[in-house]
Amino acid sequence: MENELKPIDLSQRPAGHLYWKNRVHDMCRELINKGLMIANSPRGIWEISDAGREYLINLNNGKFKQWIIQLNPSRQHQQHVEEPVLTE
Repeated sequence: MENELKPIDLSQRPAGHLYWKNRVHDMCRELINKGLMIANSPRGIWEISDAGREYLINLNNGKFKQWIIQLNPSRQHQQHVEEPVLTE
């Protein structure tokens, strides 16, 4: 992973944590707050929510939906979940 990270990513924050780990934690928390990830997953396991799946389906023009259907054909007839609005 070091080949993909920039020097700033490998630097330490004032509290001693690596910058990239803080950013990952912040992004995870943001996705949970937006309802795109499940908040109460076991430690170390990140789970996408149904709303997160629907967001990805819409984002990728249905390519993700076809992949999900291949994994779980029962989702083919699932009702549409309103797409969350992401802000920067």
